[in-house]
Amino acid sequence: MISPIYSTLYLLLLFALLALWWVEYKSKSGQNTRKQAVYICAVVYILFFGLRGFVGWDWFNYYPTFQQTPSLFQLDKTSISAFSEFGFVIYMSIFKTLSLDYHSFVFFSAVIHVWLLSIFLNRYLPSGFYVFGFIIFLVMNGLVMEIDLKRNYKAILLFLISIKYIEKRKILPYFLLNAIGLMFHVSAIVFFPLYFFLHRPVRKNWMLIIFIIGLIIFFLQISFLKPLGLFVANLLGDRFVHLVYAYIFDTPYGITIGLLERLGSATLIYLCYDKLLAKSKSNIIFINSFILYFVVFFYFNEAFTISHRMGFLFIFSYWILWPSIIDALMIVKNKIIFIFLFSVYSILKMIGTTNLPVWRYDNILFGIEKYETRASELLRVEQYVVELRENN
Repeated sequence: MISPIYSTLYLLLLFALLALWWVEYKSKSGQNTRKQAVYICAVVYILFFGLRGFVGWDWFNYYPTFQQTPSLFQLDKTSISAFSEFGFVIYMSIFKTLSLDYHSFVFFSAVIHVWLLSIFLNRYLPSGFYVFGFIIFLVMNGLVMEIDLKRNYKAILLFLISIKYIEKRKILPYFLLNAIGLMFHVSAIVFFPLYFFLHRPVRKNWMLIIFIIGLIIFFLQISFLKPLGLFVANLLGDRFVHLVYAYIFDTPYGITIGLLERLGSATLIYLCYDKLLAKSKSNIIFINSFILYFVVFFYFNEAFTISHRMGFLFIFSYWILWPSIIDALMIVKNKIIFIFLFSVYSILKMIGTTNLPVWRYDNILFGIEKYETRASELLRVEQYVVELRENN
């Protein structure tokens, strides 16, 4: 059932964007060409993701929920409780009030997403790297965010927009934006305390210590979450014991290409620390965010579900730091090596993400399969994945 054939159109998108980025990068001084590349990238994104059919996983739940969501004038407690975050219900209800269908909801959501993401990338990426930032976004979990994480992604985007208020030390607009994000997904609660320390530089020796401790915990498989979680849960009651078993007693990550990428990224960020800060003081926020991502992955490796879900909240650090590292490298040969390795990793990551039938792409412009057809296929794939995990 696993086949790279399902990844074909996603790879074509990747190659097209790489070619577009090369045009943008080579025309750093040509503002008109660069603007055209930026606009083309945004339009391609909207057409590809905004007009998609029932692709990925989570549409299976979102589509029937959207269908059942009433207009704003008919909202009641029952419909609002469809999700724990009422902001998303209201968001869907606006589309129903305007008599728009699910595919219109997906399209306009993609427009909003690309607009907010563009604001963020234009704010913090070095000149000539806008399209490259989009590529890294797609490769580093952005594809999954756009297609599957309809609530989480909005909360993350609002946080990204609020980062400038961390720099300006304006707590009210920062908290307001993330309060709106909290209405879309409860994970946004994590962003509130970041205001108080994300802008503070971490000394390189402390960064090195954090990295080394994480590697020791990971490779020696030191378990501290399970005993600590069970101790606290036993004090709170059986319900919490069940949650601990559900979220902490997982299969940890093994030795994968993703692990090698994280080790390589940590090494590069450590070595380029001074150059990154010399390029832009804002980079300290993204360096600190990467450290948090590193901690989530290596320190909480024994709890796969927690580390996986929490990792989505800080993966944005890659979207800025990788282009900034390329920009900071002075030797052209080193830039070429980095881009080559990134391109190979991107191809492998894209295939690894989209190599199941649920990712078979179709587009409204050329006709899409019905919900019922894709739903029955998704259920078969889910069963296949469960059996695959059990056999392994």
